Amino acid sequence: MNVRSFALADESYMARVKLDEITCRHGNVCIIDGITFEVPDGQFWVMVGPSGCGKSTILRTIAGLESATAGDVYIGESRMNQIPARQRDIAMVFSKLCPLPSHDRCRKSGLWLADASD
Repeated sequence: MNVRSFALADESYMARVKLDEITCRHGNVCIIDGITFEVPDGQFWVMVGPSGCGKSTILRTIAGLESATAGDVYIGESRMNQIPARQRDIAMVFSKLCPLPSHDRCRKSGLWLADASD
C-alpha cells in the first residue's frame, strides 16, 4: 500500500492525522499490523493498494467505525481511540475505479483536484 500526501492552498479546515503502531485483528486474522504514518496539518492524502491490503480498515479506524486492537489514532493533538465516530468530525469517500477505465491511478486520484480549481 502507498500513502501519498499533497499540500492544499487552504489549510484552515484540515487537521493532522497520525497513526502510531495501529494493529487491527478480527479473531485470529491480522488485518493491519503495526501501521505508523502521519499526514501533516493541511495535507490531502491518497491511499492506493491492492484489494484486501487494509485501506478501508485504516480509514474506518481513523473515522472510529472500527477499533484498533493496539496502537493510537490522533486527529490534531487529540488521541481518538475512545472517542465515538459521531464525535470525530470525519468523513470518508470510497472510489470505485471502474467507471474510468481509460485513466491510470494517478489521474483518477487527481480528478477532483482539477474540478475544485474551476
